[in-house]
Amino acid sequence: IYVWTPNTYVVSGQGTNKIKGYVPACEDQRFVINVENQYRCRAMDTIDVDIRCKPKASFKVDKNCDNTLVSFINESDQGLYTWEFGDGSALADTNAVYSYSLPGNYTVLLIANNGSGCADTASLEIQVYSAAPVNLGPDVAICDGDSVVLDAGPGFISYLWSTGSTDATIVVSTAGIYTAEVTDTTGCAGSDTIVVDVVS
Repeated sequence: IYVWTPNTYVVSGQGTNKIKGYVPACEDQRFVINVENQYRCRAMDTIDVDIRCKPKASFKVDKNCDNTLVSFINESDQGLYTWEFGDGSALADTNAVYSYSLPGNYTVLLIANNGSGCADTASLEIQVYSAAPVNLGPDVAICDGDSVVLDAGPGFISYLWSTGSTDATIVVSTAGIYTAEVTDTTGCAGSDTIVVDVVS
């Protein structure tokens, strides 16, 4: 006769010398076996089971524009983490900030390890876009009293000039350094600078 305790954690095999057990939490659990043979001789033994739960790896991406930092936000269970960025680079840290040198598609992996040999991997395909391609052209010189139109180009969702203007173009008649910052439809930003010289 074999009697295992605690009985509530015995899934199958009660009454035999081999059971399938279940422990509802990640914790140590002691199972006790009481044995009695046909001569009513009895014996008891114990086995301690260390339940090591497998971590759940999960993350999300905050930003993915070329020449800007891509932020990876870890949403995993507590543990040890290794990031693989899909371009041959890796980092061991809880959260990661990484700069891609080229636009393209990358498969990013997050490996979560509980320190006891149990691990889980989450993967995400990300697209790294090019920085918004704004080009103000070469520096220009104008005659005193004249003006010039500076054009940041069409197709961007927002514009911000160093003058404070939010239009795609501005008209200037004074010497200076002018910068246009733009944002494209992917949310990526870009900027360019032009020097305007006034010739008397």
